[in-house]
Amino acid sequence: MPATIMYVINSLEVGGAERHLVQLVENLDRSRFQPMVCTMAPSGVLAPRLRAQGVTVLQPPLADYLYRRKWPRRMMHAASWLWLIFVMLRLRPAIVHAFLPHAYISSGIAKLFARRPHLVMSRRSMNNYQDFSEITRRLERWLFSKTRAALGNSQRVVDQLDEEGFAPDRLFLNYNGVEASRFAVGPTDRQASRTSLQLDQNALVMVLIANLIPYKGHADLLHALADIKDRLPENWHLICVGRDDGIGPELEETVDRLALNGHVRWLGQQNDITPYLAVADMGCLVSHQEGFSNAILEGMAASLPMVVTDVGGNGEAVLNGSSGYVVPAHDRAALGDAILSLALDPVRRREMGMVGRDRVEELFSPQKCMARYEKLYTEILSTAANGWPGLS
Repeated sequence: MPATIMYVINSLEVGGAERHLVQLVENLDRSRFQPMVCTMAPSGVLAPRLRAQGVTVLQPPLADYLYRRKWPRRMMHAASWLWLIFVMLRLRPAIVHAFLPHAYISSGIAKLFARRPHLVMSRRSMNNYQDFSEITRRLERWLFSKTRAALGNSQRVVDQLDEEGFAPDRLFLNYNGVEASRFAVGPTDRQASRTSLQLDQNALVMVLIANLIPYKGHADLLHALADIKDRLPENWHLICVGRDDGIGPELEETVDRLALNGHVRWLGQQNDITPYLAVADMGCLVSHQEGFSNAILEGMAASLPMVVTDVGGNGEAVLNGSSGYVVPAHDRAALGDAILSLALDPVRRREMGMVGRDRVEELFSPQKCMARYEKLYTEILSTAANGWPGLS
């Protein structure tokens, strides 16, 4: 009988971790593992996609009501912990795999009461979030000894977990994987997508795929573009795709203040980003913090040269000067210089784009990513707690 793997995550709204989890669940070997997903909040827009494939997706019974009424966060957390204990006791999963800090802490506390499941944690960002909560930092480190394995999606994340004290023999690197063929862009795809967005076929188009959150650095990019706008080709555009988490009006005011009107478009959340990659000449990701971004890999898979900030695993994905440029976070001058160098050199853009696509196919395939997940689950279920071979 397949072993039940219970995935716990805050929600299945559109985001990098959420889309990665959906990809993992969809591709898991069902002959050996039976996936189910528990969300700590209302399940979100990606949940129907999994349910349509027969995957059980559960949320706390009162989640919709509590979030709609904006109950205090601590009360909602307490309710979700109690609910997780009930689910673990009733369904008895073999492994509980938690994504993101809140889900990890909730799963770890619930596991102490349910006792049985092996706990796996995936950290998908640097630990900057701990700066805002000493309780979170202390709880995570307390749970380390009770966690069977931890996975980081970049070497920097893995190194940071090691520095925090997670046992090295239970700590593993597993890069994200994307299917490069899904993002392949042909001349007709590019032409059709530009026509649908009313973009001139000869325009210079940049794309940024990131939810509108302060640490994603949208404001830095806008200021960098304002500094170089007089040197850019006259017909240029920045396409921004992502959910507005509250800073949209502020960014629109920045566009007005910097006289970038007519050049920047805010397209909101999109379930399918391929048309927006198809229209672009280069991709950007200018975060102040990051784990390892799927958006970078997706841009590279679409043969886009990428301009990214040197945070988290960005520099592990993009080879500086080869498949794009890696610049310091917050450095608007360096960011502008990198964009300008690509904007003025179409041959270099094409060359870097091809290097990036080859790199995705070689190093960041979903098959490699899935194989490492499944090997870890197999090792956990079949070997003793100490001394097991792991993923190397």
